[in-house]
Amino acid sequence: MVREASGTGAGQLVSFEGVGDIGAAQKLVDKHLLADVDDLPEDLARRDLTRIVGREVMDTRLGLIGEVTEVLVGPAQDVYVIGGPFGEVMVPAVDAFIVDVPSEGAIVCTLPDSMVKGAGLSSMGAGRAEA
Repeated sequence: MVREASGTGAGQLVSFEGVGDIGAAQKLVDKHLLADVDDLPEDLARRDLTRIVGREVMDTRLGLIGEVTEVLVGPAQDVYVIGGPFGEVMVPAVDAFIVDVPSEGAIVCTLPDSMVKGAGLSSMGAGRAEA
């Protein structure tokens, strides 16, 4: 059973019951391990780089922001680098900005104008995204 799981930026760091030392852990190297979905962290989709890079990002007010081209992994939070019609936009992957990371489709966010170059009052209502 999974005892604990946490994001490392390069993937998930998982500790299992019954695996208490490096020798026991080394026996699991290059093995496929299965875990119950209920044992995985709730925010796994937000931290799984393979689910993030290449996805479109829609702002609830501005519409299409672009596509995630890179994820910068930080000690406190990851940052999505998005390329699109507003140029390069860097969005911290936190609840204050990221509304939803569905299993398919666009990532939905709510960004302040100060984070999106050229997103002043003239662009309000243009290309609204549906959450």
